[in-house]
Amino acid sequence: MSLQDALLRNYSSHGSGALPVADPSTAINLLFGVAIHQIIELRGWDQTLVTRLWLRMSWQDDFLQWNPDDHGGIETLVLPVKKVWTPDIFLYNNVDGEAGGLVKVTDVVLNSDGTATWNQPGIFRSACPMDTSLFPFDEQVCELYFGSWVHPVTRLNITATPTVDREQYQQNEQFILEEPSEIYTERRCAYYKFNLIQPWVILMILNIAAFYIPADCGERLGFTITIMLSLVLFQEVVAQQLPQTSTTRPLMSRFFAMATGLVGFTIMATILITRLTYCTLPSRLLCHRIRRVLIDKVAPRLGMGISQPPKKLSMSFSDPNFCNEMPKLSRSCSVREVNTEHLIKDIAVFCRGFTQYLKEKNDRMDELDECKMAALVLDRIFMIIVATLSIAQCFYFLAMEPKSC
Repeated sequence: MSLQDALLRNYSSHGSGALPVADPSTAINLLFGVAIHQIIELRGWDQTLVTRLWLRMSWQDDFLQWNPDDHGGIETLVLPVKKVWTPDIFLYNNVDGEAGGLVKVTDVVLNSDGTATWNQPGIFRSACPMDTSLFPFDEQVCELYFGSWVHPVTRLNITATPTVDREQYQQNEQFILEEPSEIYTERRCAYYKFNLIQPWVILMILNIAAFYIPADCGERLGFTITIMLSLVLFQEVVAQQLPQTSTTRPLMSRFFAMATGLVGFTIMATILITRLTYCTLPSRLLCHRIRRVLIDKVAPRLGMGISQPPKKLSMSFSDPNFCNEMPKLSRSCSVREVNTEHLIKDIAVFCRGFTQYLKEKNDRMDELDECKMAALVLDRIFMIIVATLSIAQCFYFLAMEPKSC
């Protein structure tokens, strides 16, 4: 009879479900270790970790011992896993469709003194609550809870090794495994730097450059709306990679929201400046005093140096509007016999009225030009505000980038 048959014949009489201890009142000591082979995926949107692990378990089996001298010096023996006792280890925070138990695919290695070693590989899907407040510069700590499903600690005493073996670890393209004592990962941010952060910075620069497009040109409004749509698209891409939670707001989402707000401010500023540029009387958005403060006080401080050249209007007798502007004197435009004294009086009245008309028209044109110049000053102020906030936002965001990026 072979050694394996002899051991299993005596072993089956003790029952396959009972603990392999000679004294039923004592507990069995299980040494439990984990070797991580690969982080397959750490998904943010459903907060799950998928890993390929090798579970290493060792215990003392009192019913599987022999004397090597009696069996040709055999000191180790491999037995089928389904014919000997193995610990019922489960992954407690399992989120897979399976129950979380181990699929027994490897055999058990026995020593002559009864020491059993079982190395069991497997792919595990576990829950991993993630803190994405610093995304994409975040670091995550995932814990795997293994234990017996049937036996209490008084019957099965599990002692875990202090570190996770990563000698055979295959690097993940998205995360860096930092600490050997736990699954502590740091996100690789190169992908996000070139696919999200860099386009975001370019869009912020374009938003500032939009102020160099004339406000009275409709292209500026269309240009800024295009930037807004691009930011919304990028924000949707970020949202698809993050958990749907309201407890934390990722860093990237916060900055995209701020960028969207700045572009929205640019759109509103463009609408306001366009309205001021085409200011029509009698509706005025800015009173005369505010316009003069902007032109005389603010413009020089901004280096604009706006000056308002005087405009003089004149009208000759050959102007076709000459008679239309002065209906009272339309009769003087026809050739007829007139009294010299009456003619002199009519000319005097005409000169006074026409002078008043030119003065009022000059005042209206000056006021319209004043509105346009005030709009230019406001446009420069809005550009400085947007540029300052955009640059500060970019520097603050990039300052939080870890050195590993």
